[in-house]
Amino acid sequence: MAAPVPKEVKRTTAEQLVGLWKLTKSDADNGAEYTFTIELTKDGKMKARYEFNDSTQTVGGTFKAEGDKIEYTLGDRGETLTIQKLTDGELVVIDPEKKKEEFVRVKEKK
Repeated sequence: MAAPVPKEVKRTTAEQLVGLWKLTKSDADNGAEYTFTIELTKDGKMKARYEFNDSTQTVGGTFKAEGDKIEYTLGDRGETLTIQKLTDGELVVIDPEKKKEEFVRVKEKK
C-alpha cells in the first residue's frame, strides 16, 4: 500500500512575504542610483533600508497582510499596497497613487 500523498499546506499572504526583498523597478524612480530593501518578519515587523551615495537610512515599522493587501507603517508614514503578483521569488505591488513597484527575494547566504 502506498503512503498517502502529503497535502500541500497553503501559506497565508503574510507567511509568503516573510523575508528580505530588494526593489528592482519602481514607477516612482527619478533616475537616481540607489538600493532599497525591505525585511518582513513573521511577527509582523518590518525594516526598510535605503542606500544612496554614501549614506544609509534604516526605518523600522510594522505590517499586516491579508488577501491581496499589505498595510504597513514605517516611521510616521503608512499606506496600503495592493499585491499584483506574489511568488516565492517575486513581489509586485501597486501603491495608492497607482505606482507599481517590483521586488525580488534576496536569498539567504549560507
